[in-house]
Amino acid sequence: MCSETPEVSGMISISDKMEVRKACDTVLRGLTSLGYGDRDQFAVRLAVEEAATNAIIHGNKEDPDKKTRIDYAVYKDRVSITVTDEGEGFDYTTVANCTDPDHVMRTGGRGVCLIKEFMDEISPNENGNSLTMVRFRGSCKGKGAQK
Repeated sequence: MCSETPEVSGMISISDKMEVRKACDTVLRGLTSLGYGDRDQFAVRLAVEEAATNAIIHGNKEDPDKKTRIDYAVYKDRVSITVTDEGEGFDYTTVANCTDPDHVMRTGGRGVCLIKEFMDEISPNENGNSLTMVRFRGSCKGKGAQK
């Protein structure tokens, strides 16, 4: 059963790619404080890094006046992260499958694929400029990508 009150939560506002790592570190401190394992920490870091970087680059077009907001809530049994930018949004279901042979050699386009692989639930808002990602503690998601 899912607990309803987060043990750790917060909001981070960033506008530059150079701030993404620090934002990830802040979210990860919440997981560490609750004893989440390495696999969960790796998955959450990867998802936050990809979503925030995409929001800054593609959503906000690297406009320093636009903010990317990261809301996070760490529960005993799951972590939920919402990344929101000030851009026009997009339909993430139209992103090409990064494992498709026609796309495998492209330099970009793997962020959404990785998020889908490592997070248990992902859901965009109606505008397509916000993505909520959930990972349940001890999830097997991403098992094939990490030893």
